[in-house]
Amino acid sequence: PMGKREEAIKDACSLAPDARTEEQIQAIVDFLEGPAREIEFLKTLDKFQQRTLCKVMSLQSHEKGDTIFKVGDRGDKYYIILLGSVSVQVPEPTCPSGIHPQRCTCPNRPLQSPFYLQKGSGFGELALQDDAPRAATIITCENADFLTITRDHYEKYAGKLHKRFIEQRVNFLRRCPLILQALQQGIVNPADLAAMANYLNEKSLNGNQVVVRQGDEVQSVIFVRSGSLAMLKLVEVDGKESRRQRSTVVEKRSSKDWVRPEVRQ
Repeated sequence: PMGKREEAIKDACSLAPDARTEEQIQAIVDFLEGPAREIEFLKTLDKFQQRTLCKVMSLQSHEKGDTIFKVGDRGDKYYIILLGSVSVQVPEPTCPSGIHPQRCTCPNRPLQSPFYLQKGSGFGELALQDDAPRAATIITCENADFLTITRDHYEKYAGKLHKRFIEQRVNFLRRCPLILQALQQGIVNPADLAAMANYLNEKSLNGNQVVVRQGDEVQSVIFVRSGSLAMLKLVEVDGKESRRQRSTVVEKRSSKDWVRPEVRQ
């Protein structure tokens, strides 16, 4: 259901950017800092860049079952779900013809089972940074409204500084041994690194803090940008299952290592 905030945002987006009041722009900012606060791409923009883009965002409405874009389409927009939900489908990673052992580039590959994005989620950020084809097919699950940012507006109000920031992250990822190995083997490509760079979430820790515990559910990949971590692991010393007969192994990991090779959920 549409609340007062969503109504105010739709009213604001119906006006030309210069005609929007500070209160209307603030309504969009509040949405980004509220329901959309977990969008990693927005977190990489500073407050001034976010507010400036809020002034020029457009509203795009679709009915249930509409295709927003398909795999392989060229795009120049980033979408934030204001109301509604969408399904996301990406191609199967395996090659249907068997000619690509690592990364398949065959057209018309079957799509995987969809996952879903709800209000406050965003998609399509790579279209703001280059002209690479879309990597997923997006279809509305219900009537939906989207806030959109065009590539022209992104480049005008945030592009140079933000692109430099993303490039720094990509260069950092390239220095990680397993990422470099995956690039050399064709498992990932530069577009994958750019996507990963947009979704990195930075966190600073003090000494003697526990980052993860053995047995925790895997939820993220952790890279060490500076400093070092000690990795402690319980191992069996005599093949028995008794916890009392386990010892602790300590291994140092530096900022050059991939600390926890996990898959982002």
